[in-house]
Amino acid sequence: MSAAGALAERILGLRPAYADASHLLGLVAIEQGDYTVAERHITRAIEASPGQSVYYYNLGLALSSCKGPEDALSAYDQALLLNPDFIEAHINRGLVLFDMGRHEAALSACESAIRLDPGRADPHYNRGNALHELGRKEEALAAYDQALALNPSHAGAHNNRGNELRSLGRSEEALAAYDRVLVLDPDNSEAHTNRGNILGGLGRPEEALAAYDQALVVDPDNAETHKDQGSVLILLGRLQEASDAFKTALKYAPELESAAYLLAAVLAEDIPPLSPRTYIEELFNGFADDFDNKLVNKLSYRVPEQLFDAVCDHTGKQKLTILDLGCGTGLCAVVFAAVINRMVGVDLAPRMLDKARERSLYAELIQSDVHCALEKCNEFFDLILAADVFIYIGALEEVFSLTIDRLTPGGLFAFSVEVSTYGCDFSLGLTGRYTQSTEYIRRLAINNSFEEVTMNPVTVRYEGDKPVAGYVVVLRRPGNSLVIEETQNRV
Repeated sequence: MSAAGALAERILGLRPAYADASHLLGLVAIEQGDYTVAERHITRAIEASPGQSVYYYNLGLALSSCKGPEDALSAYDQALLLNPDFIEAHINRGLVLFDMGRHEAALSACESAIRLDPGRADPHYNRGNALHELGRKEEALAAYDQALALNPSHAGAHNNRGNELRSLGRSEEALAAYDRVLVLDPDNSEAHTNRGNILGGLGRPEEALAAYDQALVVDPDNAETHKDQGSVLILLGRLQEASDAFKTALKYAPELESAAYLLAAVLAEDIPPLSPRTYIEELFNGFADDFDNKLVNKLSYRVPEQLFDAVCDHTGKQKLTILDLGCGTGLCAVVFAAVINRMVGVDLAPRMLDKARERSLYAELIQSDVHCALEKCNEFFDLILAADVFIYIGALEEVFSLTIDRLTPGGLFAFSVEVSTYGCDFSLGLTGRYTQSTEYIRRLAINNSFEEVTMNPVTVRYEGDKPVAGYVVVLRRPGNSLVIEETQNRV
């Protein structure tokens, strides 16, 4: 025991109810990492002298490690009830709320701390983290900037500022932020990994690989970094090394679905029927803010327009009730705006839905996967869209059977697929995207009593300067609710 602890023990031997001595023993236990003992000593101090806000504050520190956030939060609340200007209690209360996922409340706690002392960097940094989780990216960026104005050496603020810049599509600025972290902290594995992610996105895979290698020197057991390393090795055509990287990732984190998924793509073995939910959420949440620009302007993506033309060739401009599966940021809603009677959007990624909501074209937006949305839906639609959705769902049997039950008689099912060249129903490419054969699509249509209206070959996007071949397909549920021309465009 430390000298301070020994002194406190002697004092308590003489005066068992001496609160400060019990409190001191609690602090010694916290320093030693023995939080259960710390809780016992500090609770004894509070029983002897219940009016001391600092006792409750330090009890919160102990409880956050030995019991849980609810107990810690209660202790911080009591500290602030006794001393509303206790800035450290506001700060730690905000951290606990953040860890609990209560980001609005965490933001409020950070702002209370800032009002008490606007010149401290950490509350601004914590505020940025809360704003990030709330999807308020520009405000988060401003909060990190304020933290750095107060403490230019705050490596965490530089790193998270880089993350925010990346999510806003400002890649070069993000790269500079990560470089700054590494000047301050050369062994920051997270910054090395983030730098690799940026370099990979900028089309600089060799540099990205070097960044991941450096991250793994510092943190060799990091499964996410091994997975990211594997993704870059795919881009470099080094498939055996990519396979090894994914296997290493799974050794350290067997539950890492994205690594197993990409390993299946590399090996072309044990292909799953659809992409993992976590993979999709991570992928699309990560670039929601730059999605439209990247897809439309950089990749020449025109699937919504191609679907609109294919649908309207057979329906004219009559108003339709539409279900938009995998709606993303709402590109289909913009294109179909002139024919919307009511439109419902479904997507897995909450930040994509936030962007779709800003367009004010959807009557309802639902965070869900395609299958669950169709299963739970009680509404019938004139048109169900799936633009660039089936590149993340390989096996389409369930989608087809659920979709026809949600269409009005004569209703249309319009979607795009990428062309499979592997001679099988569906395959998973090295891009992490599925392709389907036209024979598979036609067999599913027949098995589910759809009538084929259109199956047009199109370029769905460009990868670099190479067109990606696909089809725009329109199928029809038999019936007479919609007036549809009988002409079919067959391949």
